[in-house]
Amino acid sequence: MGGQIYEWCQKRIPDFSAEQHWSSRIYTLRKQGKYADFNYQDHEGYMYKALHEAQVPMMPDWGVGTKYHLEVKSTQGRCNAQPMILSPNQINKVS
Repeated sequence: MGGQIYEWCQKRIPDFSAEQHWSSRIYTLRKQGKYADFNYQDHEGYMYKALHEAQVPMMPDWGVGTKYHLEVKSTQGRCNAQPMILSPNQINKVS
């Protein structure tokens, strides 16, 4: 699933790269992945535009300069088959 999200971002966001933004421990051993699989500082508004075009509900304060933390979750079955698990770090970040 992380690969699909990466490909979606790479196609729509000109400055998106695995080296800079894919911080999942599966992908790299860097420590910046403590909150999310992908971290992206939207300096030019590319992510905002891509999310808007994908009809993702937007928060009023999102825009140029927003830092996005994208967490990829998957299940072995249907979407409602099992609960998603968040780490305490992830819960604190969105609280």
